[in-house]
Amino acid sequence: MSSLARNTLDLLTHDVLGGYLATIAASLTWWAARAVRAALRRRDRREPEG
Repeated sequence: MSSLARNTLDLLTHDVLGGYLATIAASLTWWAARAVRAALRRRDRREPEG
């Protein structure tokens, strides 16, 4: 395999893996934010104001 082909393959591999990891990170962040909001809503419903 030529050096150019190897560099191109490495670049594509890193790009694909980077995009995959970024998608996973974004999904986990979104899921965590939803979980925190749901927990706060439950806590607010249990504690009466005043």
